[in-house]
Amino acid sequence: MQQWRVAKAQRFLTAAEAAFQREDWETSVSRSYYAVYHLVVALLTTRGQVRRPRWDHDTLINDFRNQFGRRGFLFTSKDADTVAAMFEERLKVDYEQEAWTSRTVARRLNAAKDLFDRLLTAIGEREGAQD
Repeated sequence: MQQWRVAKAQRFLTAAEAAFQREDWETSVSRSYYAVYHLVVALLTTRGQVRRPRWDHDTLINDFRNQFGRRGFLFTSKDADTVAAMFEERLKVDYEQEAWTSRTVARRLNAAKDLFDRLLTAIGEREGAQD
């Protein structure tokens, strides 16, 4: 298990929520994405048996889609689309001038929290999680 990734993901989600409360939209979007990113890596490593020396964002999204997004149990292709959209939004906040609203960022943060919880369950970090 990659406890350090889970701990980092939890810190990043907390940072995303705190940034949202401060109306720091860019930081909230970025940290939301990276919270999910680290849990997807943990899922692929522990449950998907996928090992990579470095996790490229596009490869991570494709691996998640191929390994878990087509199963339809905890995850669907829509979840992989959500991760891809989060990555695109993270690029926008880092490299483009974009007008963000509390409504848009709240939707992204809520989607991240939903996916975050299901990822924790899938990697066995939630009570009653799969074996």
